[in-house]
Amino acid sequence: MDDEIQQGIESKNQMSAFTLLEIKDMIVKNFTQENFLEVGVVTGWTQEIQDHSRLLRSLSWCDPDYPGNVLDILTRMDAAKDGSVEKLQAYIQEKFANEARSTSDVSMFSAANRSLGYKFVLPRNDIIGVMMPLGGGFSGVYEAIKDACNLTPLPAKRADEVWNHSVLINDILELINHSAIVICDLTGRNENVFYELGIAHAWGKPVIPITQRQEDVPFDLRHHRYLKYLNNGEGLGDLKRDLSKRLQSLVGERG
Repeated sequence: MDDEIQQGIESKNQMSAFTLLEIKDMIVKNFTQENFLEVGVVTGWTQEIQDHSRLLRSLSWCDPDYPGNVLDILTRMDAAKDGSVEKLQAYIQEKFANEARSTSDVSMFSAANRSLGYKFVLPRNDIIGVMMPLGGGFSGVYEAIKDACNLTPLPAKRADEVWNHSVLINDILELINHSAIVICDLTGRNENVFYELGIAHAWGKPVIPITQRQEDVPFDLRHHRYLKYLNNGEGLGDLKRDLSKRLQSLVGERG
C-alpha cells in the first residue's frame, strides 16, 4: 500500500465514521459485483447479499432502483447491530482510499459552507499559504518567507495577493484549502491570523508558526514547534534558513 493511500486511510480513521448515506453513495459510484461478494465474505452477509431480490440484478442491469437497493441492504446491516457496517467501512477505506478521503473532505467542508458560505473544492495542495499581519513592518519578513519557499517546489502566497471572490474571507479560505502547508506569523497576536490558524488546523493542514516574541504564542499552542526570529537583516536571514529546512523536510527541495 503506497503512502498516499495509507495517509487517506489514517486521515479517515481520525474522523467520525461515514454516515449510511455516504456509504451508499460510495457503493453506487464504485462497487462491482465482485466488491459485493468480497463484502459478503468480510461481513458474513454473503447469503443476504445474494438472496436480495434486486440488489445484484439492478447493479448488473444499471436499473434506476439500484441506489435504493443499496440503501436497503445498508439499513438492514445497521439494524442488525452485528458489526457489519463497521467492517464495510474498513473495506471501503482499504479498497477506495482516495474516494474515502474525498468523502471525508466533503463532510468536513460542509460545515464551512453552512457557517461561512465557502463551497468545497478538491484541494490542489500546490502552494504554501502565508497568514500574517499586513503592513510595511512585515514586508521584509514576507520576503524572507518567499525566499525560503522558493527553495521548494511550491511558491508562497498571501491572502492580499489573491482576488478570486468578492468576499475577502472566501479568498482566505480558498488559500488555506489549496495550501500544502500554512505558515502563520503570530507576532502581535493578530486576531485574523489566529482565526486562520484555527481553520488550517481544523482542515488538517500542516502549520508552521513563526513569531518575533515567545509571549505572542498562546499557552495552548506552545506544544506546537514554532520558529522565533528577529526582524532585522541577520534575523531574517536566520528565519529564511530555519524555515527552508522545515519546508524542505515537508515538501522536498526544488529540482
